Amino acid sequence: MIITRKVLVLTLFQGLLTECWCQKWDFPNIIFGLAGSCVEIPCVFSPQNNSGTSSTVWYLYRRKQYLEIFNSQKSSSVLSEYRDRTSLARGRKSCSLRIDPVRRDDSEEYYYPGIAEHQRTNAWSLSGMILLLNVTDDPPIPALSGKNRMVEGNSETIECSVWHTCGSSPPSLKYNKSGQTKRHFEALPRGYWREILHLRYVPTSEDDKTVIQCTATYHNGKTSQRAATLNILYAPKDVMVVLPKPKAIIEGGDVILTCFCKSNPPPLTYEWYRANSKVKLRSEDQKSLILRNVSKDTEPYSCSAINEVGRGESPPTRIPMQYAATGVQVIVLYKAGGATRLKCSFVSSKPNVTHYTWFKDGNKLIYKTGQILVLDNNEDMSGSFSCIAHNIVGSSTSSELELEAIDADNNEEGTKKMIYMTLFPVLGFICLSILVICIYCRYKAHQASSPTSTTQEVHSLKNLQCSDANYTDLVKEEVSDYYNSLKPPFPTQREPGGRNVTSDNHYENIIK
Repeated sequence: MIITRKVLVLTLFQGLLTECWCQKWDFPNIIFGLAGSCVEIPCVFSPQNNSGTSSTVWYLYRRKQYLEIFNSQKSSSVLSEYRDRTSLARGRKSCSLRIDPVRRDDSEEYYYPGIAEHQRTNAWSLSGMILLLNVTDDPPIPALSGKNRMVEGNSETIECSVWHTCGSSPPSLKYNKSGQTKRHFEALPRGYWREILHLRYVPTSEDDKTVIQCTATYHNGKTSQRAATLNILYAPKDVMVVLPKPKAIIEGGDVILTCFCKSNPPPLTYEWYRANSKVKLRSEDQKSLILRNVSKDTEPYSCSAINEVGRGESPPTRIPMQYAATGVQVIVLYKAGGATRLKCSFVSSKPNVTHYTWFKDGNKLIYKTGQILVLDNNEDMSGSFSCIAHNIVGSSTSSELELEAIDADNNEEGTKKMIYMTLFPVLGFICLSILVICIYCRYKAHQASSPTSTTQEVHSLKNLQCSDANYTDLVKEEVSDYYNSLKPPFPTQREPGGRNVTSDNHYENIIK
């Protein structure tokens, strides 16, 4: 009987030892956690026929003490400072411990798992395995990767990634540039994870030399960033011809034109063109172009900038020339009575004319600096006049204008004659117009009152035309015989002197 009891006790003890020594755990020996965030300590156990989830316990390492920070069967035995912060992470055969939130006091502490039913069945007692938790206040900084050089318009993929130790609550990633994004993650060894966000980015010249940034936001609200400067290649843009400033460009001088643009990389060569017809200057391929002896009639210039990506062209640029007044001449504005007004006229001036100088018969008129010169009497009106127009560039002189004095009486008589010559044709035209209108009105009134008489007159005219044919029947005859038969036998009288004279008494009888 005693032997039987000993055998039973030995068998039971052997079974307990076998169960204890066969239980194994796998977990890392160190892990990092972010203060205020969460941490998941990975843990798996074996053998498979033992359900660790239903009886898992985690201990805080203290010599000769078993301080529980998690107990899947009895939460009341857990230390108060861990009771609401610890739980098991999901997973098959998992004894993974989740601490949320991680406190700064949790740092530099050692932890190990075990089985709740057997206090001494734990990783430390059986295998001497423990885990060190390091807590940091600084979140990990993301990694940013992509091409160092991008070409405008060509789509590129940029990757932002960051590691963490809380797989169930990963940090969120975000770019400061627009584009299509795609998220995924990777499980790394020993409890670490990698969160990844890809950006499909189309480069533009506006983004060149700007910063692309990826921001990671963690479970505790803390953030970290990684930034990089974009290097985007593009053809020359905003090409323009630049003139020297602030120096004014004077007619007859030299000017340097510069072809300016924005490009990456800088232009390798340049092309220059004259006028709107794009006449290329073959020998000019530099950034600057020197023009000599320029004038206000100089044609506009344009340029092209060329780099390894492409080319860009500027619009034609006209040189803003400054020149003295052109086309200066003296003109008479008004000349009547006792006053004459002369004007110093010009075609163009850049900048504007500042003042004028007047001359009479080659002599300068003092205090006469305005554009209008007023001559008040006949003595002033007679002579040769000229003027000079001045601006900051130079002066231009007019040709001389000969002006004669005008007598007031002759001028008045001439004025009257001019008025008469103008007035009489106008009055004559008005009278003629009235006469034509009256005749037309009488004609219309006559037609409206006697349409029958008009018809009879027409018929009479036709009859007259028909009677003209009778004259064609006349025959020419000798009329001398008839004339002789009509002559009466007048007696003749002898005139004293021997000539016979016809008596006047016969004429008297005929008249009677």
